[in-house]
Amino acid sequence: MDTPSRYWLIILLSRINS
Repeated sequence: MDTPSRYWLIILLSRINS
């Protein structure tokens, strides 16, 4: 299982975008 670092990163970016 790869570290979900990219996932949480995308979520953060999405939140900022919103």
